Amino acid sequence: MRKEIRKLRRARLLELLADQEKEIEELKSQLQDAQEKLANRETAARETDPIAETSLRRDRVLESAQTTPPANQHLKRVHRIPETGFRAPEVQAELERERKARAMSGNDDE
Repeated sequence: MRKEIRKLRRARLLELLADQEKEIEELKSQLQDAQEKLANRETAARETDPIAETSLRRDRVLESAQTTPPANQHLKRVHRIPETGFRAPEVQAELERERKARAMSGNDDE
């Protein structure tokens, strides 16, 4: 390769040098674009991970709450409350029975 370069004229050598500089600039530009895209993806991934983790944690908590008997009973009662905010008579009766049972057992927290 060195022998070939020595045989070239000065003008041709300058052309080759200019071509290499142009190629280097193009490669630098491509590298910068790729680095920016990577940074954007990393930022998006960092922002998405906490949302996904929070959603998974919430789902686990809800699953756990639904399998726990007292919480499950509470959820059933809540679902029976009409949108008006008033409790249905059967729910009021059930709540009253629970209050009396707690009062009799000495466990009246309310």
